[in-house]
Amino acid sequence: VKAAGKYCDVLTVNYYELILDLHRTIPDLLGTTSTKNLLEEFYKLSGKPILITEMGFRGVTHNNKSTKPFIYPRYFSQRSRAAKFEKAIKGYFEKKYIIGYHIFQWADQPYNGRSQPDGENNNWGIVDIYDEIYPELAGVLKLVNGR
Repeated sequence: VKAAGKYCDVLTVNYYELILDLHRTIPDLLGTTSTKNLLEEFYKLSGKPILITEMGFRGVTHNNKSTKPFIYPRYFSQRSRAAKFEKAIKGYFEKKYIIGYHIFQWADQPYNGRSQPDGENNNWGIVDIYDEIYPELAGVLKLVNGR
């Protein structure tokens, strides 16, 4: 991260909520014991603003089991999933060093898993596998981005 700060104008980070706190399993990777302040630590180490290049929260729907991989929490209603997005994005906008974010991904992954070896089968999308929008999430995104 320090080296990137020397050569980059912006630091890009994929940032997800995890069930497992990976820094507890990889001691002293960044001299921290939690992912809670990871973005702030990256900013301090690099001295560069941060663009979150992937973020999201997965839900459980009749079209998606959201079981692979197991490391991400699952939200059991689109309302609770949208509320989590709202809280996270508001938090990003409160930090002067975060210049933007990208949601992973537009459409959900297939019910039986994507064809890549990992077989991910998640409700990550703003739309489902039939291109139908999740109205709760769309409403939250319109609200927080409009601010």
